Amino acid sequence: MGSEGNGESGNSYGVRFDYTNTPFLFVLELEQVDETFRPAMGFVQRDGGVISNFTRYRIFPNSSWLQQADFGFGVKLNTSPGGEIESERLDVPSIDFVTAAGDTFYISPELGREVLFEEFEINEGVVIPIGDYATRRLNFGFQTSTARLLGLEMNFSTGEFFTGNRSSRM
Repeated sequence: MGSEGNGESGNSYGVRFDYTNTPFLFVLELEQVDETFRPAMGFVQRDGGVISNFTRYRIFPNSSWLQQADFGFGVKLNTSPGGEIESERLDVPSIDFVTAAGDTFYISPELGREVLFEEFEINEGVVIPIGDYATRRLNFGFQTSTARLLGLEMNFSTGEFFTGNRSSRM
């Protein structure tokens, strides 16, 4: 996809490969967005390159209470237009359980890295300095079956966030 405007032109392109089969799932995505790319509608969240992969293995245990268990592994790498690493994320491994009743439970440890090449103001007066930040996070939660009359979903995430810590509940 190309764009033109203000005397500049830029390109954006990507490719995605999916292998969706049981027990294996494999997804690979590659994207590239030029610095000068200006979409005709909407916005570009981040220019540069993206490489992401997610792989899952699903088992169906012979159990009266457990319908399936998924074991996943994911990697995501964002680069600047010049090829410098801006962020990395590694999900090692995520585990999802689905009960015979259809309730879902998951836990997903995450290792990450963010590189800031310039200061970043996340809120008025709150500035994250230039640096290379490693993060470790733990995400977990559950969701009741959609077959139930009343449903409930809870998600929790906790871990490092740049120069501090961050927890969220939903």
